[in-house]
Amino acid sequence: MKALLRTITFAAMGTALIACGESDTTVIDPASSSLTNSVLTVDSADFVEEAHLFVHGCEAAGTGRIIGEQVADFTFTNCEGDPVRLHDYCGRRKALWMVGSAGWCGACIAHFPEVVEVTNQRRSEGLQSFIFVGETEASSAVTLDWCQNFAASNNVDPAMMIFDETAADGLQSLWSYIAPNGGGGKSIGLPWEAVLDPYDMTFYWDSSTEFDPMQPINELLAE
Repeated sequence: MKALLRTITFAAMGTALIACGESDTTVIDPASSSLTNSVLTVDSADFVEEAHLFVHGCEAAGTGRIIGEQVADFTFTNCEGDPVRLHDYCGRRKALWMVGSAGWCGACIAHFPEVVEVTNQRRSEGLQSFIFVGETEASSAVTLDWCQNFAASNNVDPAMMIFDETAADGLQSLWSYIAPNGGGGKSIGLPWEAVLDPYDMTFYWDSSTEFDPMQPINELLAE
């Protein structure tokens, strides 16, 4: 159904552009406010994302914290110092992969190269990924300077690594929105991973029950 809605929406957008006399061989130069003969180059993935954008149904307050429910909007900070708002990705990606980690977690650090590689390979298909760092190697609160150094030392794009600058244990902040173990209070192993469906920001999968995020990611990217 989502694929059908994207197709219908994109067809309607294309019709509107033709009706308005738009050309794909001219662009407006903002500096001169005149038409040029430059060729407008567009990645085909952009069409999917823009069509997807018009049919999503994210709920700002969410509907819950467990699998099958819609996750509420939240904002954290990336290692470039910029805010990262979850619902900015509503309808703009097909799958959102969240990896919870800490500076003291060797298994997390060992997992980073795979997360980076898969994300780089599949970004054009609609995958968005974030590595959330909850604490430093000394189990203290993450700061921007520490985050920047940590990202650089592990070859992670600082825009991809996020943290809660207001909390001593940032993972607790993340889990207040996305509950591991269905909110059951069991022990949580790191790295903890979740996959969300950005169509309406549904909590789709987490590693508390299974340990291969590729299956849910493949399912969402195939839609």
